[in-house]
Amino acid sequence: NSRKRKALEDALLNLSKRQRECIYYYFYQSMGYGEVASIMGLSSVKSARNLIYKSIDSLKSQLEPLKNNLLAIFFAL
Repeated sequence: NSRKRKALEDALLNLSKRQRECIYYYFYQSMGYGEVASIMGLSSVKSARNLIYKSIDSLKSQLEPLKNNLLAIFFAL
């Protein structure tokens, strides 16, 4: 479990500041797309959703060996 946590922390650090921010709001603060869009000054809910999806895709690529457990890793924190 600590290995998974370290892998996730490392992957998060490789994201851009904006990507980390949207992941933080969406997963750690349980905000919806509309709230993320508003707090980050994005033009639409669709923009927030796209940013979150792209951030998750980047994490998945970095965590390829752990890909099947990505959501489990988030909820384990």
